[in-house]
Amino acid sequence: SYIARSLGWSQAKLAASPAYLDRVGRPATPQDLARHDLLLVGRDAPGLTLRLTNAAGEVADVPVRPVLITNESVTVLRQAASGGGIALASTHYTARRLERNELEIVLPDWHRADDVELHVLYPRRATLDSKVRAFVDFLAELFTAWRTAP
Repeated sequence: SYIARSLGWSQAKLAASPAYLDRVGRPATPQDLARHDLLLVGRDAPGLTLRLTNAAGEVADVPVRPVLITNESVTVLRQAASGGGIALASTHYTARRLERNELEIVLPDWHRADDVELHVLYPRRATLDSKVRAFVDFLAELFTAWRTAP
């Protein structure tokens, strides 16, 4: 008795502060990540290997040494912005920090191999409520803007 509306796909990219990258260096290949401090969200931790892919369909399995593993994306991004390492985070979460130049994308052609489709879920009876419709439309517009942001 619920309705699910797709908001699109969430892609996780690597991002770090310009200060960290100036200090430690910018990775040129996915394999270079093995020399860097990684900041990961808990779901990325098993095996401590990141599977990345690019638009050409290449896949890179990279062993990493995370200095932080948490289930909180905001914590990972705060650490990355303060120079603590390279974060793997959804572009939905990094958009504002990228706009403010607190973070920059690392290896821009690469992203986590398992993108996630995002949905908003609400009770069928709520379709009659104009507040619910307005909120769902707002979310759809917001996620569209994040997808089209540079």
